[in-house]
This record gives sequence, C-alpha cells and structure tokens, in this order.
Amino acid sequence: MHGKAILAHDAALGRLVAHVKGLGRDVDTTWIVTGDVGVDAAHIPFIDDDSLDEAALSVPLVVKAPGSPAHTRVSTPTTSVDVANTVLEAFGLPPPKTLHGEGLWTLAARSGDAVARPMLATTTSRFSARWGNFVLAGLQGRDGKLCNVPLEPDCISDVRATHPLAAELMRGLVESQLGSSKLPPGPRSNPDSAAASALRLWGR
Repeated sequence: MHGKAILAHDAALGRLVAHVKGLGRDVDTTWIVTGDVGVDAAHIPFIDDDSLDEAALSVPLVVKAPGSPAHTRVSTPTTSVDVANTVLEAFGLPPPKTLHGEGLWTLAARSGDAVARPMLATTTSRFSARWGNFVLAGLQGRDGKLCNVPLEPDCISDVRATHPLAAELMRGLVESQLGSSKLPPGPRSNPDSAAASALRLWGR
C-alpha cells in the first residue's frame, strides 16, 4: 500500500513537471519536494503515527532552484521553517523577524556548523529535541530520555546520568519552547569545580 502511494505521487509529480516544462517556466521555477514518512526502511509508516524517533523525523527533502548546484547531497538537519525561508528567498522576499529559520542554501553552504543549532519536534503528546549530537525525547509531562546519536543511533540507552550538563541544557531548550508545565520538575546538576572541569574537558 505504501509502495503504491509512492508510485502514484511520483507519477503526479512527473505530470506536474511536464506541464511546467510545456509552459516554458521550468527555467525559473524552484522545486521543493518533501514527504511525511521517514526514509529509514526499518520505520513502518502510518503505524507509529505519534513517533518522533530519528527514523521518523528523517524525511526526504529535494530542492531544485535556478542556478543551484546539481546533484548535491546535504545531511544537515532542517525544519519546515527552513523550507518557508527558502520559498521566500525564491520570491525575493525577506523573511519576517518572527520567522526563526534559515534558507536551505545558507544551511548547505555551512553544513558542518548547522547541526549545532537546536531543533524541536512535537506532537500532541510527545517531544523530541536535538542539539548537536544529543537528542532528548519522551512524553510531554514526563522526563525524557537523553541519547548520544552518533554513538547510538537507535537511542536505546539513557545517558542523562553520564552527561548531566547536556541533559540540563536540553531540558532548558524544551522548557523554553514548550513551557515548564510540559515537563515535571527535575533535579538540577550541581557538580563541584573538579567535576565541572572534567565534564567540560570531555564535552559533557
């Protein structure tokens, strides 16, 4: 069923591209194609509809604009707000100050640094915040689980105990975006000077 849906969407996109080319407007058209299903083959679409794991959040995003480099693959995490900024750029319009995001071309140009910016995804009951290598995810109103994605992409282990400063920063990010009422009061880490120096040395 999922495969048939993809084939149908692909055929519809092909008809749209052919129509735009027939009008002679393909040379000045910006194309943005994305989806709502993760690209990871292990993720089952439409089953875990409330899932915010990395496999579910990693959806395809294809962009083609006049003068843009062809066949360039960028692994930088993006958000729907970044897509909105890109659309405004294509029309030559400046984004409003309240629209927090960046154009996809800007992100692609400095892909090595873009992963450091914090991002948050939510559903009616769940949240998932990513900042650099760390992900804090869980149910709203409960403490989340902290994962170190490069070391453990499946996010099975909770590393809050070994990364207390990262856990506190991530918790602060979620609270600032969702409000403190969405998370229960949690312990604050107060390491002594020696522990704090060691944590900073090891990036924790």
